[in-house]
Amino acid sequence: MTKPTIDELLRASAPRDVYDEPGMRERVAAALAVRPKRKLHRAWIVLPAAALGVAALTAGAVVVDDVMTMDVSIDLSYVTDTGLVEECFVNVGGATLLDPKGRQIADWFRDHDWKGIGQKVYVRALEIDPTAGLESPAQYSQQELDAMAWSEALSELVVRSVPVDVTGPEASVGAQWDCDGLLH
Repeated sequence: MTKPTIDELLRASAPRDVYDEPGMRERVAAALAVRPKRKLHRAWIVLPAAALGVAALTAGAVVVDDVMTMDVSIDLSYVTDTGLVEECFVNVGGATLLDPKGRQIADWFRDHDWKGIGQKVYVRALEIDPTAGLESPAQYSQQELDAMAWSEALSELVVRSVPVDVTGPEASVGAQWDCDGLLH
């Protein structure tokens, strides 16, 4: 007995081609000819595509409407009890892209006299106890507590100062600022 060569082993291990069997090509052709052709109903494609399109548009409108535009920039400056002069700004706005009250809110912010508001926010922040309602206030540094008090005072005196007759019952006002909230 002789050892088979690698070529012989590979040929022997190759999968069989079913079309090499006698009459197989004719049987496959006959089976394909007998099988009824199914028409793909377009409704199975159009309806889900339409539903997905409507869902995408609705989700896009919700996301776009949640983007609040910052319409007005207010410069703030104040002097701390240690004589440190702080200058920063707050951008305020109340308009989402689909909110009709946005223009009125922006106009109110633009027309309001903000002179001295930085010092008023500072004085109000000193009156606020930022630890009220915190479970473990010891985990916060004094700087973080000061920033919390500053944030609350700024929200109270600027953000939430817009009268309801301007905002309406459901409008919201937002703010972004670069103030560190240094109090001491």
